[in-house]
Amino acid sequence: MDKKSLPLVILCVLLILLWEPVVSVFRPPRLLPKPASTNQVTVATLPAATTIPSPGDPSPGTGILAQLAPEAEAVQQTKVLQNEDLSVEFTPAGGAIRRVTLKQYLENGLGPVPLNHQSPLPCLAVAVGDVPLMARYDLSENSNQMRAEHASPSGLRVSKEFTLQPDHRLQAKVTLQNTGPSNLLSQTLRVGLGMANPLNPKDTPEYIGITTFLAGGVKHDYLAALQKEVAGQKGPAERGQGVIWAAVKNQYFVLLTTPETPFASLLAQPYELPLAVEAKGAKKQHGILALMTSTPFDLSSGASTNWTFSLYAGPMEYKKLVALKEKQSDVLDYGIFAIFSKALLWFMEIFFRAFGNWGVAIICVTVVIKIIFWPLTAMSTRSMKQMQALAPKINELKEKYRDDPKRVGPETMKLYREYRINPMAGCLPMLIQIPILIGFFWMLRTAVELRGASFLWIRDLSLPDTVARIPGLDFPINPIPLIMAVTMIWQTKITPQPPNQDPAMRMMMWLMPAMFLFFCYNFSSGLSLYWTAQNLLTILQTYMTKDKPVEPPQRTRPKSAFTFSRPLASQKR
Repeated sequence: MDKKSLPLVILCVLLILLWEPVVSVFRPPRLLPKPASTNQVTVATLPAATTIPSPGDPSPGTGILAQLAPEAEAVQQTKVLQNEDLSVEFTPAGGAIRRVTLKQYLENGLGPVPLNHQSPLPCLAVAVGDVPLMARYDLSENSNQMRAEHASPSGLRVSKEFTLQPDHRLQAKVTLQNTGPSNLLSQTLRVGLGMANPLNPKDTPEYIGITTFLAGGVKHDYLAALQKEVAGQKGPAERGQGVIWAAVKNQYFVLLTTPETPFASLLAQPYELPLAVEAKGAKKQHGILALMTSTPFDLSSGASTNWTFSLYAGPMEYKKLVALKEKQSDVLDYGIFAIFSKALLWFMEIFFRAFGNWGVAIICVTVVIKIIFWPLTAMSTRSMKQMQALAPKINELKEKYRDDPKRVGPETMKLYREYRINPMAGCLPMLIQIPILIGFFWMLRTAVELRGASFLWIRDLSLPDTVARIPGLDFPINPIPLIMAVTMIWQTKITPQPPNQDPAMRMMMWLMPAMFLFFCYNFSSGLSLYWTAQNLLTILQTYMTKDKPVEPPQRTRPKSAFTFSRPLASQKR
């Protein structure tokens, strides 16, 4: 590898460093309470929601919290609908979804994953006219359906019908009926999407976000950026251009709402969560509340109108999201190399179906990638050996131009051209693999498929493979990143190096294993497994080809320059 490849190496390192902070070490949280009964429809008793002062009829720019003003009452009777996938808890305060429990997914092995828990905003709560978001509703159930009804003082009746469906889906139909004497003009329907919040106190905030699919394309917003935006404008962040669907999400799970007709805009606002565990030095966590607003409509006296919503509450699993038919798979934020992320996940699913283990699937994908890039790696090795053969001539150039060091570089490149050697060929395999590595990185960071998947001693491929902790320091021992660093050092040691390599470049090559170890140590063990397998396959290829004779470079004469001249015109006789 020559000096020109140094920027490529630095670019690779910077991309990994700047695109995403490493994931912190997870610790088991305290399990939140679940509904005690397992019947199809259950009733629970909990304290009334806290009353928050309301400014009255809110404008679209009013903060979301200011719109949450439930009627005071001693207790609230919640009702629960269940099927094999979901347990959906409804509250009369807002007549909407207080909490969704994913029965097939466990939070660090301790209990089912909850969504919208600790949220002051029920999912699919609505506000219109003189009906606030947290109005008191009468709940009634029938088999797999829940019905919520409210009548306002002005005569506006709001009826909601929720139907539980397979595959983590729920259908909601909202009917507005104007039974009052006056026409309702220029009304807007505001619909709560719930809250994006971490699953446990050790979750990192960079995964908490909202995704809005607008007429102009998909828009991802994450907690840190939203906090700055809201603080700067002293009000909720607004996204317009026609909301086709919107989602609140964490690292692996999502509440995704798709209205039958696009809404006008979306409001988002950070919300400080109460501490789940009171402990010294415990850090406060935040979620994101989201609310979408319809275009203005009129509702004449005696008239009614219907609004239909489809809710997906479940894992951000690519094949399940694709089945929703409205590009809901774009909720997965794969960055600019999404095409590589999706292709890698597709190949992994094929090998998982064949072998039944995600760790084996990662290794199989690595083998396929290595086979594809085998010719490029062989070309790189051949180029390195040819450059080594020119070492004496390069030394002669350095001696010849000892008093004029600036000429050494151009003369060396001229020598490479004469012998038809491309000095960049040694960097080509690494350069081409950068998009694949980054695509793998972005895919693994939210790959719910790997969550809880084991391989050898690794209990969860989506987490670091911690096997022990150093007493007194509480520092984790993660074997896979350590093995990865050792294989990188091994690979560097046996790889042919260019002649008269610059000392800074040599130092960079030996520092690369330490940098990768630092970046990957607390990240998904699946990524370290991929890079370790890739290193081992490259080492194998190097041993297979290093003793293979390479034809020494032959000097060629530069081609003669061509001169084009216009032929003389014939003279007229």
